[in-house]
Amino acid sequence: MIWSPTGLRLLDALLEAGPKGAHREALLRQAKISTATFYRGIEPLLASGLLEEQGGHYLLRLTHPCNFAFKLWRDQPDC
Repeated sequence: MIWSPTGLRLLDALLEAGPKGAHREALLRQAKISTATFYRGIEPLLASGLLEEQGGHYLLRLTHPCNFAFKLWRDQPDC
């Protein structure tokens, strides 16, 4: 499932990583998840096109409308 808690944690970690993305180990640390949870969470994100994998780095492109909407939501000040 794309919008799982793990998926959201990975998207959040990738936003923190910036445009150059991050490798698996950095995402594991940032999202505070296990390796098995990482692979269960990352596969749907890759399959849906929300993330890209290039040379061992995972990238979140803000040109994707869902990613941009997630960033706007995440950047909102707490109410």
